[in-house]
Amino acid sequence: MDDSEAGARVGIAAGIPVFYYCADAHNPELDHPLVTRFDNMADLPALWRARARGWDLV
Repeated sequence: MDDSEAGARVGIAAGIPVFYYCADAHNPELDHPLVTRFDNMADLPALWRARARGWDLV
């Protein structure tokens, strides 16, 4: 999970799925299959369950 464009791009370059927290309107869109963009932390558990295979939030 990252809240910066630079951090999200590092995850993409590493081939790692990225949960891109964009509560700031200045964060640009990143259109990439590894990126799940969200702007409300309350949404993260459901997004995580849908995308992160075999991992669970504790």
